[in-house]
Formats: sequence, C-alpha cells, structure tokens
Amino acid sequence: VEYMGAYAASKAALDSLTRCLALEWAADGIRVNAIAPGVVPVERTQAAFADPAVTDMWKAKLPTDRLGSVADVANATMTMITNEWLTGTVWILDGGQLSRGNYPDRPRPAVPGKSKPVASSSSVSFES
Repeated sequence: VEYMGAYAASKAALDSLTRCLALEWAADGIRVNAIAPGVVPVERTQAAFADPAVTDMWKAKLPTDRLGSVADVANATMTMITNEWLTGTVWILDGGQLSRGNYPDRPRPAVPGKSKPVASSSSVSFES
C-alpha cells in the first residue's frame, strides 16, 4: 500500500518480535503472543463510526458483514492467555478482511439460504 511503509514495517517488526521473544523466554515459562485486530470501533474512533456511511463502507469490506467488537478481542485474549501451550503466535482478528485481500468491491459469494450473491456497496477507494 502506497505511503504505508512505516506502518507496514512496524507491523512486521511486532510479528517478528512476538516470535523471537517467545523463543527467548519460553525456558523461563513466559509465553509471548499477539493479537492483530481489524476494524473495531473504540472510544477514539467513535466520531468516525457515528457516520453510518463509514460503518457501511467498512462492513462491505468484511466477509462477516459486521465490525469487530471489544468483546471479540477480549474473548480471543482470554483464550490466548488460558492456553499454556500457545506461544509465538499472532492471531489476526479481522472478520476475514485479510483473507478477502485488497478487493473491497469484490462481491461476496452466494451463501446457502440467500437468494443471490451479496454485492459490495462500497464506492470508496483508498488507492490513488
């Protein structure tokens, strides 16, 4: 993604650091894991998500057709911290956004029980 070098490098660094520290500290019984959340409305983003168009734009990019919640992240965190054999992992909690790729306008495939494929309603592009 253009102009995202610092962001991309820092994310890659945190992924790598998670694995490295997990290896270095495992012998001391210290586990290191990370969670990489996707779109989760929180206090600092309330103003943006107060606009239904912003919420709809993001939902259209997610195969789950919903934004994440603080509870989604908390539940994953509880699972992560209670599993004593889990270390060196990064869990991506993004509602399937990464799996879908950088194709925000790609229609979703037909779902059993629905009459037709769900089309994306997004007309916003983040590319120049």
